[in-house]
Amino acid sequence: MHRLTKAGADLEQPRHVIFYLYAPTLDAAQSIAKEAHGAGYGLYAEVGKPSPETPGSWPVTCEANAVISPGFVRETGDLFDDLAARHHGEYDGWEAAATP
Repeated sequence: MHRLTKAGADLEQPRHVIFYLYAPTLDAAQSIAKEAHGAGYGLYAEVGKPSPETPGSWPVTCEANAVISPGFVRETGDLFDDLAARHHGEYDGWEAAATP
């Protein structure tokens, strides 16, 4: 949030937010994506195409339009940490546009 504020973002305006997760298998990635979608988060990129640098790590990228607040950061962090943990994956954080 500090970086957004420093970049001049008006945090009272909704903006595009992207969340990054990685799963150890295609099945785990698909399960994470399904649960995230069920919780209201859209899929940003196709699930199941690991990069050559990380062949055992299946990316799941989700998105939302939201007002960034401490509560939002805490709630989404808890949600994605839980999803990653239950599927033996990793939640790598989020990013948001400075302008809505």
